[in-house]
Amino acid sequence: MSYYNPSSNTFNIRGQYVLGITLEDVLFLARIRIDGTAVLVKDYSNKHCFDIFGEEIDDFEKLYDIIYDNSLDWKKRKAALLMVIVQCIIMPTSDGKKYYAALFECLRDPDETSGKYAWGAGMLAFLQYHMEKLNASVKFCGCIWLVLCFFLVRIPTLWDSLGLGSVREEIEAGELEQHPFPMKWILDKLLLNSTLGYDRRAGCRTKMKSVFDNLKDEQISWTPYTKWVLPDELKEDKKFITRLGPIFCSNYVVNHKPHCVTKQFGGFELDRFMDRDKLAIFDHPLTFVDNRGSNKHDYYESYKRELMLWAKRVCVDDYADNNDRPPSRCARDRPPSPSRARDRPPSPSRHRPRQRRNYTREEGPRRGERNRHPSVRFSPS
Repeated sequence: MSYYNPSSNTFNIRGQYVLGITLEDVLFLARIRIDGTAVLVKDYSNKHCFDIFGEEIDDFEKLYDIIYDNSLDWKKRKAALLMVIVQCIIMPTSDGKKYYAALFECLRDPDETSGKYAWGAGMLAFLQYHMEKLNASVKFCGCIWLVLCFFLVRIPTLWDSLGLGSVREEIEAGELEQHPFPMKWILDKLLLNSTLGYDRRAGCRTKMKSVFDNLKDEQISWTPYTKWVLPDELKEDKKFITRLGPIFCSNYVVNHKPHCVTKQFGGFELDRFMDRDKLAIFDHPLTFVDNRGSNKHDYYESYKRELMLWAKRVCVDDYADNNDRPPSRCARDRPPSPSRARDRPPSPSRHRPRQRRNYTREEGPRRGERNRHPSVRFSPS
């Protein structure tokens, strides 16, 4: 975590290589939806817990009793099981015991929730929020296993530092290309090193740090998922791996910033006419709405503007140098902008930057235009 930059949500390794965990990594590693209904609670209370179980459940261990009670209705048991999964994978806390009972609102229909809600975006939102807040006095919350799997896939030589070079060879041979649960496969392989869980002298961490300190560009797998195959139910979500703007996990709302790591999406850089500062609107921290107090909380109202942006599905456009590729992974439902017409000459405003609106932090967008976002294009680096 010493390489982590909370302002951009990236890992800056020795000032040379910038990597960031994005929705793409969640989709391919965890195999959870990154598009759909935002994981947000409208009525933050125990009402939905009571509606499902007929009682308020404050003790997380009680959920296990429900799961293993064969006499109970299957819907109750499945809802309890899904909440355990949410607590262990989507929103793991530092003590492993606290859970968010209000999220039963999203689990009211246990058969539909995995296909309806963007739980993968929620997983990243919760992790990113706590990484941004991490310091010496705060314990880590969020799926640390996702961080570990991210680096083991992006920097395969880390396997060698753990004494598991054979696993790296399996990955290079394409073992994960067809695997249904890559994250589980990686964690199972880590168990082959029996000393990893008892690394009291930090020997493994020291060896891994040596890899980072001596890292070279050719050791980084910038686009590891090129040949990986997604299940049919997740293929549509691939269009949204470069989604810009807010992602949600209850009241943990952060901005997703794929524009900071464009090399991870094919080696392209942002169009030179479009200054990166134009995307600074995604770099500011979003308001955290506390859920304490006696009043009920309607997060749909609290994050109304962020939800509007989520619904727009704004993505970083994926242009090749000849513009033969689709205009955007997110733009399949909207007609192409006239400014993108292939044979249209460049707009004069492109050659007169002083006439373009400046969205830098110093000046900011004009009043009433805070939710408008500039088009972004890619050109070869």
